[in-house]
Amino acid sequence: MLHGRGSNGPEFAEELAETAAPGQTPLTQRFPGWRWVFPSSQELWSTAFEEMLPSWFEAHSLTDTTAREDLQMEGIRQSVVYVQSLVNREVAALGASTWLPFAATIERLLGEGDDHNTAETASDGNPSDTFVADMMPTLSPLAASPKDRSLLSTPVFLGHGVDDAVVDVELGRQAKQVLASAGFQVEWKEYSGAELEGHWFKTPEQVEDMAAFMATVTSTLAETTN
Repeated sequence: MLHGRGSNGPEFAEELAETAAPGQTPLTQRFPGWRWVFPSSQELWSTAFEEMLPSWFEAHSLTDTTAREDLQMEGIRQSVVYVQSLVNREVAALGASTWLPFAATIERLLGEGDDHNTAETASDGNPSDTFVADMMPTLSPLAASPKDRSLLSTPVFLGHGVDDAVVDVELGRQAKQVLASAGFQVEWKEYSGAELEGHWFKTPEQVEDMAAFMATVTSTLAETTN
């Protein structure tokens, strides 16, 4: 779960755990078997606010996202690499309980993968390395290729407030369209009346929609692995 600009992982985790209507169970309490990860971004210089702010990438303007696009790319690149490394490590931690004999190999390949050497290392002839790399496609640079059609099976839920005073709903609609054009099946929901001038999760509706989406994903995964 990635926080917004100016926040951090622990703060977002605490706020999300408290987001619920009276009598409603918070989202984070509904899936006890899930592991919730709330990383923190680095601090970047904000050209708009002229100060250092926790940000996943620099956005010069939230009304004209094409303004100073050159400032966005490096932060996006670094954040993608960082988040991918977190996903890899979570996969390794989960897989270690099943592939216990290969736990050390997984950790080593992931560490080498941070330096983009995983494919070369796995092809050096070590059968254990090759087996683990084949079983964990996230270790391969090919996993990020747009041609990897399995990527399109990733469930996507997008929700946005029509009255969001910070990030215009039209930007959310554009994001949905981009993902749909790429071939993803996107579940899109619009809300109104959320706290923080529409720039937060709408309770109870959005929390219920997200819970239903996550429950469906869990059920689908259970069916495909049985």
